[in-house]
Amino acid sequence: MSSTSRLRQSRRQWKEKAITRGSSERYQRKEILRIKKEREHYKKEARAAKNQLAKERQKNPLPLVRHKQDLVFIALQLFVVARIGFRAVSRVLEVLGKHWGWGKAPCPQTIINWVIRLSMTRIHNVSQWAGPRIDHSPCSNGFIWMIDTSIGLGSGKILVVLALDAQHHGLNEGAPTPYAPT
Repeated sequence: MSSTSRLRQSRRQWKEKAITRGSSERYQRKEILRIKKEREHYKKEARAAKNQLAKERQKNPLPLVRHKQDLVFIALQLFVVARIGFRAVSRVLEVLGKHWGWGKAPCPQTIINWVIRLSMTRIHNVSQWAGPRIDHSPCSNGFIWMIDTSIGLGSGKILVVLALDAQHHGLNEGAPTPYAPT
């Protein structure tokens, strides 16, 4: 093989490589430009959405939950009605707080305290449960109250309240039972 034919073959191989490399690079350049344009378009949409959200927030600067009692009511409803645990109530209030305009969400212990206060209030306001008074004590309504706030079932705490008639031992034999003997 002559030196000119070798030169032509090597040039042909080089040209073929350059053509394939050039076409792939052109394709990559076009794709990069398309992606950049698309990204700029999405950035403009995001900026417009943020501006619109800021304008809406300026129209309604007041938080949806304005008073602490509203927050306590929502927390108690989540616990009592929705039946979710204390930590879950705290997490839900944290998520809602970001959208409803209050600052820091209450911790699970705060929610436990609110539930205990609700329970104590309900216990004190029970008018139909009035037994004979013990020694005319102003704090007695004739019942012995046993309250247990311990970690109970699964992931939640439970509040157990047992009201025993103080005169039970004199009127009945044996330990108190949930069912009255017939």
